[in-house]
Parts: sequence; C-alpha cells; structure tokens
Amino acid sequence: MVLALGHLDAHLRPGQKELVDGAAEHGLTYWPPTVPADAWWSEVPEQETVLVRGMGLNFCDALAQLTEGRGGTFEPDTNNPERLIYRPSGQEPHIVAGSRRGTPYRAKPQLEGYYAHTLETRFFTLEAVQELLDASAEQLSFERDLWPLIRKDANWNYYRVLARTSPDAFTQPAGEFVRKLDAILLDDDGARWAQRVEALVSASVVPGRQLQQERLARPFEDINFGSHDEYAAAVVHYLDRDVHGSLQGEDDPVKMAIASLNAARTVLKCVLAEAGISDSSWVNELRRDFEPFVEGLASGPPVLRIQQLAALTRAGVVRFLGPEPRFVVDRNEGCFVAASPWVSDAPVRARWLIEAMSPTNDVHRNISPLLSNMHERGLVRGKLMETRDGASPVTSTGLDVSASARRDDTALGGLKLGTGAFAYRVVGQKDAVEPGIFVLGLQLSSVQWGVSIAAEAESPAHLGARTIADADQVAQAILAE
Repeated sequence: MVLALGHLDAHLRPGQKELVDGAAEHGLTYWPPTVPADAWWSEVPEQETVLVRGMGLNFCDALAQLTEGRGGTFEPDTNNPERLIYRPSGQEPHIVAGSRRGTPYRAKPQLEGYYAHTLETRFFTLEAVQELLDASAEQLSFERDLWPLIRKDANWNYYRVLARTSPDAFTQPAGEFVRKLDAILLDDDGARWAQRVEALVSASVVPGRQLQQERLARPFEDINFGSHDEYAAAVVHYLDRDVHGSLQGEDDPVKMAIASLNAARTVLKCVLAEAGISDSSWVNELRRDFEPFVEGLASGPPVLRIQQLAALTRAGVVRFLGPEPRFVVDRNEGCFVAASPWVSDAPVRARWLIEAMSPTNDVHRNISPLLSNMHERGLVRGKLMETRDGASPVTSTGLDVSASARRDDTALGGLKLGTGAFAYRVVGQKDAVEPGIFVLGLQLSSVQWGVSIAAEAESPAHLGARTIADADQVAQAILAE
C-alpha cells in the first residue's frame, strides 16, 4: 500500500472549537479550515460583514468567489496603468480580513520562468553544503550552518540589483560598494560577516533603501494605527508598492531578494531530505522561525491578485483588522468579535467567520478513518523529535518512517547530496518497520520539508520534484518484490 493522501481534514484547535461552540449557541456561522473548492460560497450573505482569518492563497480564492463570483468586475485604471478599478455588483459581503502579519502574502514577480534568469545563487548551494558535511561528522544546524548562507545570497542579490538600477541609493560609487560587499561575503570569517555587512550598509546606503529582512514579512510590526481607515490606507499603499515591485520583475531589489529565498527553498528541500538537521534545529529554527517567514514572501499569488485586492480595498469592499488579531465570541452580544492590538478602533462585530486556510497537515490531528485506524492498530505512529532543552520530545506533524530510507547519521561524511531519493516505509508503535506500507508527500513532513510546495517544471527530480523521485523509488521497490 502507498499512502499518498495529500491534505486531510483535521480536528480543530481548542480556540477553533470555542468558536464552533459559540456559533452553535448564538446561531452564528463559522467555517473551519477547508479547501476553497469544497466551500459553498453562495451561502455567504451579501451586504453583510464577514470576518475572514488568513490572507494566504486561500484568501485570494475566497475573494474571487465573493467578488467576481458575485458579478463584480475589474477594469484598468486609465490614470495609473499599474492599478485596477473595481465595479461592485452590490451582491458582495463586507469583508474584514485578518492575519498574524496583518498583510497578504507578497505577490510573485513577473518573470519569464519560475526562477529569475539573472539571479545569482553563490553561497547556498549543494556544493557548499557538501563541504560542510565533509568537514564535520555532526548533524547540521539550520541556524548555524544553513541560514547564514541563505542570508548571504539574499543580501548579494538585493544590493547587486539595487546598484544596477538605483546608483543614487548609495553615498559612494555603487560599483565600489558592490566590490566591498563581495569581499565581505567571500571572506570566511565565521559569524562576523553579518556585522561587517551591516556596518558597510549603514555607512553607504541611503536610509529607506537598505534591506531589512524582518520587515519584508511583517511590514507593520510594532506600528500603531488610529483607526481601521488609517490602517486600510497604509495597507493599500503597501499593496501598490508590492505591485510596482512585481511588475519591475528582475529590476526590483526586494523581489530579487525574495527570489533568492525562493531558490534557497529548493536547495533546502534536498539538503533536509538527504542529510537532515538535528531535531531541535528542525523544531525550533526551521519550522517555528524560518518556515512562516519565507512562506509569506515566496509562496504568494500572481501580481493580478494583489492588484485586485488593492482595488477592492479602495472600493470599500475589503478592510483589514491589523497584525496579530484576536477572534472570539461575545456571548453577551451573540456575535463574533475581532480586533488587533495595533489598531485603536472599535472591534469588528459579525455573524460570519470564515477560516481562509487549508486543514493543518498533522498526522495526529487528522480525521482520516484510514490513518486513525492504522494508529489504533499500531501500524503507524508520529515521529518523536527532541527539543532544544531535551526535557521532553515533541511529536512531529509527519509519520515515523524507516531508517533504511535515510542515510545513517554517523555516515554523513560519505554522503553525496543530490543523489538520493527514498522509498519511505512506515514504522509502527513497536519500532517495527512495515515493509509493505510506503509513504509519499505531505505525511513525510517529519523527514522532508516543503512537502506541499508543488513540483517545478523542468527541474531535476532530486531538487524541484522530490515527490516524483521518491515515487519512482517506491515503484522500483514494489516491482522488485
């Protein structure tokens, strides 16, 4: 049997269960996480306030259904070719959206292919990681070994494009700055390179043109707003700038820094699948810190969707709650209430709340009858991972799979990256490998990262289409038996 299950419905989190109970008690409507194509959008009432939590790709699908799907139309803005104008049909709801960042995912740049042709990946390469593996018998750490290389590439691609397109952004000749930056990045001085780059940038780049990686994903962090309208105006300005950058394509420094992070994800998928990192690094550094950061930057929608969102905001169809919003049921008023601590205005009240996200990929929270029964019978189990403090392990979101499908950790020195694809077999509750049960895709999130990222056209199987490479190994194992 080959488990290639994809996204599965999952048990709700405690906070979501409270919303379900409150909705049932007061006659409200709460939509838990679901695939947008499975939702009955015609049930959403027109001209009524609807809260939407999440501003990723599912949010874009929801907007399309509730605006164009209701007869609204977008048309070019004759005064600004980068903008659209929305003509409402009058059947739209009043959408108020919220997410932890307070903003939607950034739009993808307009490129001729999946990757920018002028992108230079110089530091985070399979060859560079291979050198790290050959020099040490220890497992890699994301924060210590991999993240610095990813950051170097992002800095290089940002400032190289900035120097080419905006030499006025520098207080010294742009070419001289690039040469100094190149020397610092190439100098093998351990962790000091980051401080040296920061000093060079502070002295040589005009304020406002410097790369601030933390601000890329959370542009309004620690900023207070006086009203919902003030915040909406700030978001529209942010969306317009994001659109402008995407339309510039490879001439936009920010988009090229993000493109560098996107390219790093492909290399990272290979490194993590074939060499791995320590459990504590996986839990604390990769999944908790890096994954949410890069997801909102490199997994965004086409630029058209952000142009449409800006138009919907200008038309008053969409408003935003602000960063870190909280959603609760007000049992005194019998409605949902949502507010952001960073927007000083009255909380938004509504009788509808829609989760614009897919069910969580977690083998312990899914409600698949198949996997649930396999858990009960001891055929499968979630993988336990050691935490940084070593006090108690945490259960991974993926299944435990056989060690025979991975390289032995003690033999990393002999590992050659880019050559491995595996026929993963499940491990049961008694440490027994089930030789006839294979796993592909999302349920491998204990040993692979980025399992939900789609396969890339014309990409080597071990890099951009690892699930296809693994499937080939599974097929060979089955046919051999």
